[in-house]
Amino acid sequence: MTDSMLERIASIDGTAGVIAAAEQPGLALITPNQDSWPRGLDALGDAAPLLLWVRGVGGVLTEEAAAVVGPRHPSPEARHATLEFATSLADQGWVVASGVGPGVERLALTAASAMRGATIAVTAVGLDRHPAPERPASVTVSAATPDAAATAQGIRLARRVLAALATRMIVVDESRCMNARMTADAARALGRPVGASLATR
Repeated sequence: MTDSMLERIASIDGTAGVIAAAEQPGLALITPNQDSWPRGLDALGDAAPLLLWVRGVGGVLTEEAAAVVGPRHPSPEARHATLEFATSLADQGWVVASGVGPGVERLALTAASAMRGATIAVTAVGLDRHPAPERPASVTVSAATPDAAATAQGIRLARRVLAALATRMIVVDESRCMNARMTADAARALGRPVGASLATR
C-alpha cells in the first residue's frame, strides 16, 4: 500500500488510527493493489470501496461466488428454498456469499458451511462490532473501519459490495425484504444474472 493511498484512506474515513487498527489480531486490511483484492469490485467504478477489512481466509474473495439473499423472517417455503440453493451451490463448488442478517442470509451461510463449502459474509458494520457466529464464514468482509456502527450509507455500500463480489445472485422472496431488493437491484445494475425464488407465507 502506498503512502498516498494510506493518506487518502485516513482522510476519507476521518480516522487517524485506521492503519494501526489493521494490526489487530485476526483482522487484515486489503486494497486494490493486492492479489487478494476481489476483482469483481472493479465493476463498481468510482463507487467501489478503497479498502476492505477482512477476517478469515482472504483468498476466498478471488474465487467465483454466488450470492443468496432474502428476508429476516422467511416462510417455511423460503427456508426450504434457501437450504436447497445453498447446499446445491456448495456441492457444485461455488463459494456462497451473503449478508450477515438473520433468516435467509444466515441460513444460506450455515448450510453452505455444513457442506464444507467456502463462504463470504458481507457486513455493513465494523468487524469489531460483528461477533463471530457459532459457525463462522470462511471470510467476513466490511468496507467500514473496525469500530464503525451501521449507517444507511454503510448498508447501501455493503449491499453493492455483495452484489459485485458475486457473479450471480439468487433472491429468495424478494418482495418481503428491502435489503434483498437493494442487493438485487445493485446486481442487475452491474449486469449480474439474478434469479428469483418467490415464497409464500
